[in-house]
Amino acid sequence: MVRRFDHPDTVRIIDGQTREMLAIRGGAEKLLFADPRPDLNGKTLSQVAEEWGIPAPEAARRILREGNAAVMNLDLYDVENTRYLAQKPWMMTCTDGRDPGPGQGITHPRVFGAFTKKLKDLALEDDVITLPFAIRSMTGLAADFMGWTDRGYLRTGYAADIAVFDRSRIRDLATYENPQQYSEGTVHVLVNGVFAVRDGLATDALAGRPLLRGGAVFQPAP
Repeated sequence: MVRRFDHPDTVRIIDGQTREMLAIRGGAEKLLFADPRPDLNGKTLSQVAEEWGIPAPEAARRILREGNAAVMNLDLYDVENTRYLAQKPWMMTCTDGRDPGPGQGITHPRVFGAFTKKLKDLALEDDVITLPFAIRSMTGLAADFMGWTDRGYLRTGYAADIAVFDRSRIRDLATYENPQQYSEGTVHVLVNGVFAVRDGLATDALAGRPLLRGGAVFQPAP
């Protein structure tokens, strides 16, 4: 990548394509850094480029020379398209949000609110989908897809992975400006039959095991 950046003919093409992609995504002001680097975290690409006094494509190249950067694209998804896809029986619920770790101010709000937001927005406050339909998209459907035959449903003999929530209190609080806000309404969470959350409080129990497709438990090398 850096060799391409250092090639004068290639970098002109890269910068042109970067400007085209930024336009598709709403401009450099719509790319907000959720990166642990403090000089980037919470700023847009537009703001960083302005601080450095260089065009946005050049700022992006300078950042990438030090390694990939975590960003979130503001106002990227079409709400009606999301509502449409949520109604499809094959549409699983997931998030690619990851633990930001201590000290990182801005991360994507999906880390703290993705599943709760779907329940609240599409099933509880609106009737886009039913609550059982939404829950299946987060549990049984994923288990079926991954070939896990002993979890994903409340059935005798299945692993007791259970979430209990108060439907009158379920709501997400995380925002782009203040993302590290836990959702409300979850009462208990059991993982493999062990309380991970009890009466709304984390127990610090670590009963989870990484699973492979087909249901085998991942065993790390000694």
